[in-house]
Parts: sequence; structure tokens; C-alpha cells
Amino acid sequence: MSKAKAPGINHPSIAPYGVYAAGDGTALLIAVQNEREWVSLRDRILGGLADARFDDNPGRVAHRADLDAAIATGFSRYDGPGLRRALDEAGIAYGSLNDVAGLAAHPHLARFTVGSPSGPITLPRPPARSSGETLDYGPVPGLDEQGERLRAEFA
Repeated sequence: MSKAKAPGINHPSIAPYGVYAAGDGTALLIAVQNEREWVSLRDRILGGLADARFDDNPGRVAHRADLDAAIATGFSRYDGPGLRRALDEAGIAYGSLNDVAGLAAHPHLARFTVGSPSGPITLPRPPARSSGETLDYGPVPGLDEQGERLRAEFA
């Protein structure tokens, strides 16, 4: 499996840092920003990849294409959920790369419907919620529907 396509996401002076695909095509962005993370990735996910060119970050940057190929091979042994678990266990920072459909379906971007003078509308849920919270904000008020109350409150 080759490196997932995501132009412009690689970091110019840190490697590995970019989008790579699991064996099932799931694209994940990894950001290895120190030697502890590199050793963990190398030993726990890439099977102890032994290549002196990758021993430090300048070497990894200089040989990025070969490093990317080695990571693609290592990641191809996992499906998306398995790779996420392995990265979590290894303490490697990562994120999902979503297409528009994936972004629209992301639970942090869920929407809810409220009434309005023009009919029902959907709004993004508030970003901070308590576990088990039920959203019940009532309808959007009409123009100046609550004006008198608001003017009194801020008088």
C-alpha cells in the first residue's frame, strides 16, 4: 500500500509527519515530533525497523521517501481501527483525515432541529455538552418576540 494522498500536509522539517493509509485504506495523519515517539513507532508499529538513515530526525527528513515507504508497509498490516489502537498504545499523535461525507457525519458536528417563524431549521450542536444532556432549546424567537424582556433585563 502506498502513502495516502494528501498534498501539503507533510511537515518540511519533521519526519514522519503526514498522512499514511492503513491496509484498508483508512487515512490517518501522524505527527512524530520527538525521539521518544519515533522509537515507539519504530519498535511497536513498524516491527523494529532497523535502518541507520532513520536514527534521528535530520536523517528521516533527508530520506523521507524511503521512510514513507517503510511506514506504508508497516501500516498496511493494520486495518483502520487496529492502527488507531496501536497508535494509541504507542503514544503516537494522530488524527483522521475526513472527506466531506466523513466530516458531515462526524459526531462533533452533529446537528439538531428547532422551530423558527419560517419553519424548522437545523443548527450545529453546541461544542461543549454534558454526558447525557438532552438538547431542548425551544424555537428560535421571531423578530422582537422577546425584545421587551431583553430591554428590561439590560436596562
